[in-house]
Order: sequence, then structure tokens, then C-alpha cells
Amino acid sequence: MDVKICGITNLGNASHALSAGADFIGLNLVAGPRQISLDEAGTIVSQIDATKAVVLVDCAKAKADGTFDLLRNEWGVSKVQLYGDVSPTDLIELHGRGFETWLVRPIEDEADIDALESFLDSCHEVPPSRLLLDAKVKGILGGTGQLANWSLLEDLHESKRSRNWPPIILAGGLNPENVREASARVRPAGVDVCSGVESTPGQKDHALVDAFLEQCQQST
Repeated sequence: MDVKICGITNLGNASHALSAGADFIGLNLVAGPRQISLDEAGTIVSQIDATKAVVLVDCAKAKADGTFDLLRNEWGVSKVQLYGDVSPTDLIELHGRGFETWLVRPIEDEADIDALESFLDSCHEVPPSRLLLDAKVKGILGGTGQLANWSLLEDLHESKRSRNWPPIILAGGLNPENVREASARVRPAGVDVCSGVESTPGQKDHALVDAFLEQCQQST
């Protein structure tokens, strides 16, 4: 099971997360208390293995201002977590440019599952590389500490409705105390943690990061 430590704001937290065993770190260029500038993200990426970085972007804005060109051509970043309006055409274009696309969808009820399924059906040969399913909190993109609807996602797995979907990454309210239960119930391909391993928003607590990774290792 892959583990992503998201909302990284400095090199020290990035280095610790990766050295402790995280598969990926998330750098937020979109919004919120963990948003960092392009320059700050570039400083972090230049000091780590760029293939471990997942950069959170607003898809339309990143296309318009050249961020995708910078990420791929200058920084060697190949993984982008997409927010905002994302179309199947965007996925085709980004895959063609060598990106692995992580599509974010807040999930609360069956209507959200139906909408996601319709979107995936429209993608045809080029679906997202991964689906990041998060808690649904109005007006907030993520990092809320709110749990996703585990029961709904558990049913989704057990019904095999998602068997042909891209790999699912579970986010939303995860922490060292609940990640093993979440993994056992939802059976995701990976987990994404942000506020659950922080001392304050944007500052990771290294002991919590270590504890989270230890629990993930025990759940595989």
C-alpha cells in the first residue's frame, strides 16, 4: 500500500517523510494553509527525488500559466494531483506529456459515486492514473481532518463496482490511530494523510509521521 504525506511546506518535513518510508509527498500550489509558492516548491523538489513529489494544481490555471511545462521540463515532476475543472481531454493531454494524473473527488453519498462513474466512463482509453477519494467538506479542498465515507467506499469495494477503476487512494481524516482500520475496510491501493500527522497546519510532527508509516506497514 502506497503512502503519501501531503501538505508538505518545507524541505525538513519532506526529507523526513521520505527517509521514514513514505512513497510520496504532496506539495500544494492550490489553496489553504498548506499552500506554498512555486519557488518554495521548486526548492523542495530540487533537493529530493522528483519522482516522489505529487504536486497539487488547479488544472485550468496550471495550463494557462505554464506550470505544467515547468514541472515536467525543468523539475522532472511526473505526478500531478488535479483540482478544479478537469475534462477527459485534459487527461489525454497530460498523459501525452508524460504526467501521471491523480484525480481528486470528494465522496459523500451514492450521487458522488454515480457522478465519478460517469466521468470515468467518458474517459475511455485514458482514465486518471489514480483516484484520490477524500471527505466532502463544502468550500474546502482537503486537509480538513474530516473522515471520508468509509462505509460507502467499503460497499464500493465489496460490490466490485470499482474493479475496473484506476487505483484508489484514500484520504480524509486519517491518522496513526485509524489508518489500519481504514485500510482493512476500504482496501485502497494507497492512503493520503495531511492534518493527521501535524502539530500545526503545514508543520508535520515527525513522531506522528513515523507512527503513521509504522501502522501502514503493519496493515499490508
